[in-house]
Amino acid sequence: MKRNTFRYALFSGLAAAALAAAPALAQDEHPILKDVRKIQEEVAKMRGLEYQAPVKADVQKPETLKAMIMKSFEEEDSGEEMAKQEKVAKAFGLIPAEYELRAAIIKFLSEQIGGFYDPEKKELFLIDRSGEPGAGGQEQELNDKMVMAHELHHALQDQNFALDRWFDVLGDHEDRVQAYKGLIEGEAQLVGMTYLFGKMGRGSVDMKQLNRMQEMMLKMSPEGAKFRAVPPYLIENMMFPYTQGAEFVQELQRKRGWEGINGYFQNPPSSTEQILHPEKYYVDRDEPVEISLPGGLKKILGEGAEDLAENTLGEFSISLLLRALGVPKPLANKAASGWDGDRYVGYQTKDGRAVVIWLSTWDSEDEAARFESTYAKVLKQERPDSYLERRGTEVLWIHGSKGDELKKLTKRAFMSLKMEGAYQPLPGMLAKPPRSDFDQVEGSEPEAAPSAAPVQKGGGLIRVDSIGLSFALPEGFEAAAEPMDDLREMTAAFFHKGKTHAIRVMAMPFDVEKAGAAATREMSGRGWTVEALETPRGAGLQAVDPNNGDRTVIHMIPGGDNQTLALVVSGRKGDLDELRGLLFGLTPWADYPEGKTEGQVHKILYEGHQVSVPQVLEGAVPGDPAKGVIHGQFSKRSRAIVTVRPARGSDLASFGKRLEMQLEGQSAQVLAAGVVSRGDQAGYEIEFTAKGRHFRQLTVLVGDQLWSVSCSAEAKDFEGLRSQFGTFIAGFSVKAAKKREVY
Repeated sequence: MKRNTFRYALFSGLAAAALAAAPALAQDEHPILKDVRKIQEEVAKMRGLEYQAPVKADVQKPETLKAMIMKSFEEEDSGEEMAKQEKVAKAFGLIPAEYELRAAIIKFLSEQIGGFYDPEKKELFLIDRSGEPGAGGQEQELNDKMVMAHELHHALQDQNFALDRWFDVLGDHEDRVQAYKGLIEGEAQLVGMTYLFGKMGRGSVDMKQLNRMQEMMLKMSPEGAKFRAVPPYLIENMMFPYTQGAEFVQELQRKRGWEGINGYFQNPPSSTEQILHPEKYYVDRDEPVEISLPGGLKKILGEGAEDLAENTLGEFSISLLLRALGVPKPLANKAASGWDGDRYVGYQTKDGRAVVIWLSTWDSEDEAARFESTYAKVLKQERPDSYLERRGTEVLWIHGSKGDELKKLTKRAFMSLKMEGAYQPLPGMLAKPPRSDFDQVEGSEPEAAPSAAPVQKGGGLIRVDSIGLSFALPEGFEAAAEPMDDLREMTAAFFHKGKTHAIRVMAMPFDVEKAGAAATREMSGRGWTVEALETPRGAGLQAVDPNNGDRTVIHMIPGGDNQTLALVVSGRKGDLDELRGLLFGLTPWADYPEGKTEGQVHKILYEGHQVSVPQVLEGAVPGDPAKGVIHGQFSKRSRAIVTVRPARGSDLASFGKRLEMQLEGQSAQVLAAGVVSRGDQAGYEIEFTAKGRHFRQLTVLVGDQLWSVSCSAEAKDFEGLRSQFGTFIAGFSVKAAKKREVY
């Protein structure tokens, strides 16, 4: 099943509704919205995190929310695609042969809508129940506020961890996506229920006990009948992130505290096995084995065979599979508990058969044998035409084959590959999302700051905020999504000039020497000719593809914390001299992590503002406020100065133009300049040379004053000081001081 199939039902916190909202009541017109800010503050305090911006909230009638979710569901899961998934699910026996999957899911979705947070629009949608039977009662009011706390917590997660990043990486890998959903929804469920229990005066919540009680109530109550009518594979997969996910998060929270949970968003659980057995996540992490099925399986089925679906079941769905075939729940859970990895693929033959090949691997031969024995007993009754075979720790199941297909499919399936390894996130996955993602919405109240959207076309300075790299983008280049699947995870930014030239910004988690060696191995392995390229700093490579004449030049520079930042310029049958000129004209500038300045920050109180500057150079001296200089640091080779001046009604762009004109009049050479977004604040950055010295300057507008930090050195010394200057500029900040602050 695709990951989005159930994304809009109980997994409402990440519902990506694509339909534009119908005209909504203004925020001051609906009583529900009066609670949003108060609950937002309570959720933030409970969780120990801060919102970067107020959450935009909208209230709609149930029928409008249904229409929004249904349209998004229709767009993301076409009838044709779901029909293919349904054939595979029925071949497994996960749902009854007569079950109409799409109709059942649509019906269930339409009945279970309570509100959702949309991480694409950065907006919370709430339901207006006025006029409905029972609306306005205390029980309904508490439930609505619990839902509000749950969904507001998703906004808090998104503003701190950028929820969709991992979904973009995991794609449609069913088991990994389900595990990630378990972390997101499990935490929101724990926060929402903790909020509810607090309002009811019932003390702390025990999610495991609460889930057992709710399960019993569903079995006994008439309201639970509609849940019982849905096959366990569907309903329990929908519930999994909220039930087992909440138990998982509560155990982690008890062991590591909320601060520990923050780190788990950068390295989330990678299987439902880890959700079900938390010790396999946080004690002795048991990474799932990925199985790569061999090519040629479809060819064995003959001409006209078509793809249906390919995915991974995982431990939880395997237990549901056994239960669907009649195995009691305790035995099904035990038989599935030795899971180590699996992969299935389904095809439809020309004569209409659904053929499914499923290979699983287990922690030991004993556990593989236990699963095989349990599975074989029910297959004999429920799927007598299926084939099951175990070889050591691997178990193969094939359904729907005929004639000599089975022998060929079996031989080829057991030629699969097994791979084990954890995902290693690059810096772009770990950086806190910029406030600009959240404060450009109606109803937000961002701090006053000049407007400075990142440049999308060439001719200005670009800043890739996720990795702290700025560079001069040439004329004619435009930003776009990385077009190559195998480079998407490493690429922090991509720019192209038609179909002939491309610029990539990449980040690699090792030093420059290792990065160069890895790039050389990769390109050489593809048959490219690779040579070293002399660069002003760091390291460089140039390569040519002999097959089509494509050229690539790479400039690798240190990025701090044992990280390499790479600018990659490529051209189709281009001239290497042209590409080298293009590369060196980018003049990259890397900020170094603020953590490097810890314990070495000098704070200055000036005219009601706190100015922070890192002490990374020798010889700090007091400034001369009468001349607008408030801080200076000097060494024999370099200097760094912080100045302040009135803005006189100008914005950063106007200031920059005047400065560039002044420099032109002084015969200075401007290497890179422009207004860029730096986290939640805009700044004008410029790099230039004049009278034998090399300068880098950042200017920000705070209130009605321009604050600048300028670093410079003799031109021959500047390259050797870039890391110190980068640390100095990265650690520079200005903010309004508290009334009692004295330095």
